[in-house]
This record gives sequence, C-alpha cells and structure tokens, in this order.
Amino acid sequence: MNASPLVSLILPAYNAERHIGAAIQSILSQSFAEFELIIIDDGSTDDTVGVTSRFNDQRIRVLGNDGNRGIVFSLNRGIEEARGCYMARMDADDIARPERLMRQFTFMEDHPAVGLCGSWAQKFIAYGPRWTQRAQTSSAELKASLLFATPFVHPTVMIRRSVMDAHDLRYRDEFPAVEDYRLWCEMALVTELAVIPEVLLDYRVSLSSVTGAVYLDGKRLNDRREILLKLWSDYIEKTLGFTPNRERLDAHACFYDLRFARVSPDKVGAAHRWLDFLQQANGERKFFDGAALATVCNDVGRSLDVFSPADVARRILISLLGK
Repeated sequence: MNASPLVSLILPAYNAERHIGAAIQSILSQSFAEFELIIIDDGSTDDTVGVTSRFNDQRIRVLGNDGNRGIVFSLNRGIEEARGCYMARMDADDIARPERLMRQFTFMEDHPAVGLCGSWAQKFIAYGPRWTQRAQTSSAELKASLLFATPFVHPTVMIRRSVMDAHDLRYRDEFPAVEDYRLWCEMALVTELAVIPEVLLDYRVSLSSVTGAVYLDGKRLNDRREILLKLWSDYIEKTLGFTPNRERLDAHACFYDLRFARVSPDKVGAAHRWLDFLQQANGERKFFDGAALATVCNDVGRSLDVFSPADVARRILISLLGK
C-alpha cells in the first residue's frame, strides 16, 4: 500500500452489490495513481463486501461498520481514516471518468486558495436518457448559489484536508439528507470554492436512491423542507448578519416549494420582494460579490415565474430526482 497517498477517495456503501464493482473499477482505471480508496461498508446484508474483495489492489481499504450506522457516520469515519492531503467523494453506483482525479488534483494544486472543488456530472437512468448537470464555476457565484440550493454534485467533490482540519469541519447528523449541502455552506465561510466545467463523473439516477425516496414521500419531503429552512437561516445569519423570521424563510423557500406544488401569486410576489431585500442586505454586509448575487437572484426569480403545463411536468420530475 502507498504509504502517503495524495488523494483519499471515500466511498460509503450499503447493499450496493449491483453497481459497486463498476464504481471501484472506474477508480482503479484513473490516469492518476497516487490515491487510496476507502470503502466503508455500512452493515450491508447483500454481497457488497464479497464484490469488493475480488479486487486485488493494495490501494483499496475496506472498513466495516458495526451495523447500519448511516451516511453521516460512514463519511466522517472515512474522513478520520483518510491519509491524503485531498479527500474525494465517490458513490457506490456512479462511474468516475478516467481523468477525474488528475484534473481535480491538478486544479487544486494550481489554486491553493480553493478548499472545495466539484465538477459537472452526466446523469443517467439505466437504459434511459442522459443529461448534463452544470453549475456555476466561480467562487463568488457558487457562494451566492448556496443561499438557495447546493450547486455541487456530492460525489464529484474534492476537498482540501487542511481546510477541514483547521476549522474542525465534518458532516453533521442534524442535517439528514442535506448533510453535504450544510458542509458546503460551512466551507463557503472559510475558503474559496470551484467547479470544473467538465463532466468528470457519470451519476446514476434511481427512484430507490435516498434522494428519490425523499421526493416520493410527502412526510419526508416536509421534514426536508424544515431542515433546509434551518440551513438557510444559519447561512443567511452568518453571511448577511441577521436571522430571518418564519415569514421571510417561507418566502425564501418559495422557489423550492414550486418544484412540488402550486404556490399562490401572493407568495410568489413575496418571494420576489425577498430576493430584492437579500441584495439590499448584502449591500451593507458585502459578504457576497454584488454582481454574482444579482445574477443568482435573477435566475431564482425567473424560476419563480415558470408555470404549467402541469408546471412543466412537475419541474421535469423534480429535475429527475437531482440532488
């Protein structure tokens, strides 16, 4: 085993026997070789461990949890075990493009101020369509985008270990289903962000995924909204210096609510006024780049005004169950 890998890939797995072999092979086929692959088996009851054991490569480390402990526990365990100066995420059902690690490692080496780097991803449904999920690339627009949603596809990210350790940053249990989004908000306060405008990962979309399960369950959808309200409130407080009340938070969440149900014109109007207020508040605090925040707010504002047919097929099945 390499005594000092440059990159530690963290791959949590639970009952992933169908696809984890392809995911592992995509990592072993990387053009960049100085990595370790840490697989955390989260109490699988299928042959996940059996599949991983078929790969004879000293860069692979398989850790087993004492039962099904959940994604946050598994990710944080991977972080504690990681030995690389960079940590990269990978999911058990996705495929990394061969140049992924090389492109991200080189970018991070060339941009020492960046602590979090993602990429574009090509999403796909088995035997179905493919489409590219893009995001802004500048740190300024990414930080502003975090006011409303995560612009990062979780399994595309690479993180600078020194930033995580210096600020004691980890995934947090109190933000289930959006634990990654919360971490990006915390990182935005202390480091620069980036997205490489290239597809470096093929991301499998499935109704059985955690994200898909949330979108198809009304109670879990409402629970997720409440968690997001807390996340947005905290990020607004830390970036703009005030705590929004419930009325303002509901206006903030209007763009999110419209993805799942109709919203009254009065609420849409309140959301537009809230977007204007956010820009005014930033004029005093100046955490966000003004032009970047204006661009993001304009994009969100346009999304508020898109209606039917069937509200664009319920926003194309909730952006095809995107994160």
